[in-house]
Amino acid sequence: MPSIPTYLGPDAVAELVAWADACGPCNYQLVADDNTYAALGERVHQALSQRGYAVHRVLLQPGDASEVLPDETQIAHLLWEAASPGEERPVYLAVGSGTITDLTRFVSHRTGCPFIGMPTAASVDAYASRNTPLIQRRLKRTADCHTALAILADLPTIAAAPHRLTASGYGDLLAKYTCLVDWELAGLLWGESYRPEIAADNRALLPGLADACDAIGRDDPAAIESLFRGLLVSGEAMVRAGHSRPASGFEHHLAHFWESQRLRQGRPPLLHGAAVGVGAVLSAQAHARLRALSQGEVHAMLSATRPPTAEAQIAEIQRYYGATADMVLAEEPSYLDPARWQALRRQLAEGWDEVQALLTLVPEPDWLADRLRRAGAPSTPAEMGLTPEEVRDGLQAAHYLRDRFTVRWLLTALGLEAVDG
Repeated sequence: MPSIPTYLGPDAVAELVAWADACGPCNYQLVADDNTYAALGERVHQALSQRGYAVHRVLLQPGDASEVLPDETQIAHLLWEAASPGEERPVYLAVGSGTITDLTRFVSHRTGCPFIGMPTAASVDAYASRNTPLIQRRLKRTADCHTALAILADLPTIAAAPHRLTASGYGDLLAKYTCLVDWELAGLLWGESYRPEIAADNRALLPGLADACDAIGRDDPAAIESLFRGLLVSGEAMVRAGHSRPASGFEHHLAHFWESQRLRQGRPPLLHGAAVGVGAVLSAQAHARLRALSQGEVHAMLSATRPPTAEAQIAEIQRYYGATADMVLAEEPSYLDPARWQALRRQLAEGWDEVQALLTLVPEPDWLADRLRRAGAPSTPAEMGLTPEEVRDGLQAAHYLRDRFTVRWLLTALGLEAVDG
């Protein structure tokens, strides 16, 4: 279980009141939207107020979007409602799922206040994390903030959440099958820091998670509780590692790319975990394609291709990211260094067997898709409303979003197109 003080039980509101009484006088800033306030926030508000605590409620509204987005508009709203200099600093209460938690985490961190997470759905693995995905200039980016002071999870509320949110959490966690192999490949081939003990803890969640797909599909409360516990373990793994690597690989890059593209086009946002699950199936297809190659085929591919140039990659980033290309390139990513690609190609020429052994740890894509379907989660891009063009563009350019080695980089190193045909 996470090291953050955590309650998972039948009455998180009573637990919060007991926590507040033990801590003494304090002001609270409750952040929710209309849905999560109705699901849990109103009970939190009333219980604290009845005990004499000052509670300032901030209900976020979607504005022009179909739902609340973790973007500059909402951040500005929360900062506007923040305590002024000289006023008592409140404890923030994030009553909601991923978006509410991310916004509260960011603003509480930037204003020097603690926050308590009160999740309303088993939809993401970010509750115990300190990584905060936000939207800046309609591009999905990740900020480093802080962990929650405590996580108080009301299991009846979580079990009653809309099924699409639970299925989203299932997709987010099932994707560890692909991201953990991407992380180990990054340690082996690109010199990134890899922590096998953290990877092992996350990997240990997967067999039981895969077996629970049917129970998740019928909203079994015990299965949803197990799913939520797994999401907390995954979030804690990111804290232990100091980054999101234990929980994020190419499948997450695809999800963030699709989310960003749709935002720029003014289209409805995607549910993050659901997009990650679909991305995991596509990532598994790339893993399967590569593990079928023999050492001789790899030699032939390396002989027939040259490593990518910085100029070609910058041109592709500018093509696909447009006005946000400067943000993608801001940190001078390592993939622009041709010497790194030359070193990678030498490693592949000499040690494909070791790479191939890691690729076998990823299940067949049809197997992953079957588990997603049985859990009631999308398993194909079409079920997410993604067009063939969006899928193609994501496979071609999503890997530029983060300077992190993934299976997509292996395709580039071997001169293979990310999209067949």
